[in-house]
Amino acid sequence: MTYSNKKKGVVYYVRMFISATIAIILVAVLSELTGWPSENFMEAMQALIALPFFIVVFLLIFNLVSRKSSGPIDKREAEHHFVMRTSKKVREELNYTKEDFQKLQESEKFQKFYQDVYTIFAEGENETLTLEQLSNRFGEDEFGSDAVEVVIKETQKIIEETKKKEK
Repeated sequence: MTYSNKKKGVVYYVRMFISATIAIILVAVLSELTGWPSENFMEAMQALIALPFFIVVFLLIFNLVSRKSSGPIDKREAEHHFVMRTSKKVREELNYTKEDFQKLQESEKFQKFYQDVYTIFAEGENETLTLEQLSNRFGEDEFGSDAVEVVIKETQKIIEETKKKEK
């Protein structure tokens, strides 16, 4: 997910409000020092006092709209993040090489497994598709069976983390 599409917290908006307020004060001070416009300092501040609030509200609305309109991109990025995280775990735990990953990539059985495990991650388990069923697809001595177990464990961990974040 790109930074512009991430959910922004209260700290982000407070920072924007403070920045806008400082900018308004600087403009007011500079206009007082240079004499442009001919208003006095307090009149300039009163005219600009609501501007930081409008800036923050505008940013909030813009961020909400842009986050709502970027659905398909977020799905692809979420899938990419899932694949990268699980493959990193396989590489760390099993010391897989580039050639090992190429073998897994060429294996239709393993690719189907990866699609199914991502479906479980994204949509949840159902009667026809569970993590336990997926782990039974590979024999113990079959190439990739150890990677399957690592991916399933990491998927369970990601699902638990996601549930905790939603609470």
